[in-house]
Amino acid sequence: MIADSLGRAIAFRIAPGQAHELPEAIPLLEKLPGVPAWVVADRGYTSHSFREYIWSMGA
Repeated sequence: MIADSLGRAIAFRIAPGQAHELPEAIPLLEKLPGVPAWVVADRGYTSHSFREYIWSMGA
């Protein structure tokens, strides 16, 4: 799920049972209406490619 700064859901995706959710993160970020000032996620979303994608959103 991706939410706005007030915690309201913007979009969600359901991952298969034992699959990791990281592949769903970028499609969720693409649902945002603009460029976010902050992206907050738990450690499970830590990957170099995901961070690069987030950094490129503002470019």
